[in-house]
Amino acid sequence: RELISPEKRRALMTMKYSKLFGRDTVIPLINEQNLDFSYYSIITIGGQNFTVNLDTGSPDLWVPGIQCNSSQCGTHNRFDPAKSSTFVLSQSSFSITYGTGTIISGSI
Repeated sequence: RELISPEKRRALMTMKYSKLFGRDTVIPLINEQNLDFSYYSIITIGGQNFTVNLDTGSPDLWVPGIQCNSSQCGTHNRFDPAKSSTFVLSQSSFSITYGTGTIISGSI
């Protein structure tokens, strides 16, 4: 079997599934060589685009908000509730404990 680059595989899979299912496609995530790499995707939340790492080890999805001034947020798109077509302020609280022991809590 010929080894092909991830970029070429992505292009081939996109062409295959776009022809079968139209513009919006679901592409299977394949790691045939058991390599250590990450899967990324562009998602849209409330009409705003974000490039996200598809973390298969967690059910949580985080995107930075416009109030984030941290250097980690610097090069990323930030969610702006005022520009969202779906945002609703809920005032619900949350608390998540990760395997590292880190606890994240706040309101959403």
